[in-house]
Amino acid sequence: MINGGPAIKTFPMNSGNEREKMIDAGAGVWEKGFLYLDLTAPPQKTMRILNLRPLIDKTSLPPPSWIYSPGGGCGGPVSRVFELGLDTPSLKDTGVQESEDGKPVPDTRSDPIGPTFSVTKDEPATLRFDVSACKANYQWSIEITYSIDGDLGRHTFVSGPYRTMAFADKTKMYTYGENNTYAEAGSADGPSGGGWTCVN
Repeated sequence: MINGGPAIKTFPMNSGNEREKMIDAGAGVWEKGFLYLDLTAPPQKTMRILNLRPLIDKTSLPPPSWIYSPGGGCGGPVSRVFELGLDTPSLKDTGVQESEDGKPVPDTRSDPIGPTFSVTKDEPATLRFDVSACKANYQWSIEITYSIDGDLGRHTFVSGPYRTMAFADKTKMYTYGENNTYAEAGSADGPSGGGWTCVN
């Protein structure tokens, strides 16, 4: 939770959507997470996705008030996956998503972001961003540059801001406990390192 935000007990676990409510209240993701963007166009229009660019605030956010790390979680099939490393920063197009059997998810898009990557109302696209941080606390957005129906003019849309946290200050951690409760799980201090390899 963002520094100064509400206590974890403010979010009843039996609601089933406590994590969404935490995000709405100003929380961010700890270390790494996913962002899904659904792209479509107005009826009878074609929108071409010309460029994607991460916008990262220069000022690091203060350490979080607390960390909730329940583990688990899953996502659905997507048409394109990008890795966004906030420490460097870097944005890498890793191609199409594969299903559990190793085969491409039906209707995946392999064309590169640019004039050939288009969406319509009947043929939308979903982009997934795998976002990670190991050294600091970031507030960031995704800038989408696009054109409509071959118009020479370019337009931009900014999705965000979002928050990804990776630097704590003796911050209390919680995980999923028994009987729909929050269980204390020690504390975090300094840069997380994550116990995994950060995207650079």
